[in-house]
Amino acid sequence: MTCDEVRISLGVYVLGALDDEETARVEAHLDGCPDCRAELAELSGLPPLLARVSADEIAHASEPPRAVLDRLLADSVRRRRRSRALLTLAASIVVAALGGTTWLGLAGDGGGQVTSAAAASAAAEGSAQAPQDNVLMAPVTPGADARSKVAPDRQAATAASVRLAIKMTPTKDGTRVAAEVSGVPVGTACTLHAVGVDGTVTEVASWSVDPASYGADGTSTYESSTALRAHQISRFELRDQDGRTLAAVDV
Repeated sequence: MTCDEVRISLGVYVLGALDDEETARVEAHLDGCPDCRAELAELSGLPPLLARVSADEIAHASEPPRAVLDRLLADSVRRRRRSRALLTLAASIVVAALGGTTWLGLAGDGGGQVTSAAAASAAAEGSAQAPQDNVLMAPVTPGADARSKVAPDRQAATAASVRLAIKMTPTKDGTRVAAEVSGVPVGTACTLHAVGVDGTVTEVASWSVDPASYGADGTSTYESSTALRAHQISRFELRDQDGRTLAAVDV
């Protein structure tokens, strides 16, 4: 299969709706094509969003989501435009049906409140004044010229200032997890936990906040993986060394 052919099929592939033969052809192409694997990663947020919408809620949508999805897939094979359209569709369905989360994130206050559509919009408007920190779990060290003097001060930063966003990417062995965090004081020992739909708690990663981790924009990036699949996870919790929940994000 060519890249264009695979990219037309990726939206259906990520939803698990391809037949066995085409699935095998897509996966064979993905094994040797990093660009298409990157495209697949961009679409990985679609199933968790659609999973939050019930059949009744879809039936009350103003336009049948399947028809919209089919049209979007047929209209364009250009990678970025198509992937953004699919994710926008998923988000719009969730907002219309649930009035709830459009991305897995929150402004943490220790209470685990999930960012609503309205809050996400407000956060976007204020992003120029308050850029978010990125914390993925296997440290990616910023360049020397980007290292910061803007890391949160231990005395100044509080749980109320912590922000957490989660991105999940399916892998053969489970799920790759990226956590974007800001406002965590330097020296804090952080642990990210995945809470399963069955109530079990699994540690995904842990790290200690280091001043050198923060870039000039106040960001620090880490990533890790879990054997859990996205549909097995109910929420993520960020805790400090005292076991206090700094922020939580529902999946």
